[in-house]
Amino acid sequence: MPQNHNLGRAYHDATKHSYLSVQVNPNYVDASTQPSAFKVYPKFYRRVQLNVNNPIHSFIWLTSTVTLEKVYKDVPYILRVNPSAGALYPTEVYVQIRGMQGMIDGVYHLEVENNCLTLIY
Repeated sequence: MPQNHNLGRAYHDATKHSYLSVQVNPNYVDASTQPSAFKVYPKFYRRVQLNVNNPIHSFIWLTSTVTLEKVYKDVPYILRVNPSAGALYPTEVYVQIRGMQGMIDGVYHLEVENNCLTLIY
């Protein structure tokens, strides 16, 4: 057996869950220590509000829109179209736009919280 496979197996065995390990240390997520669910660039960056009546804007918005907001133990949770890691590490959407009327060519970040595209490059 290759050496790296032995190391991988040793790591797996040392970190895997069992019935006993979950009972002894349930490993819960402390919501009070979680980072913001939204990445937001500084206010001086150029932004374009998304218009859901525009087919291209609507398509971009639907890739990462908020689908549900709920509260669990007095902590609000925001669920999105594209969940990742229980929404602890949200997916970021970047769009390159060229030749679209009314928009500067460049790379944009979709700011879900503000419903806009932010020109970053």
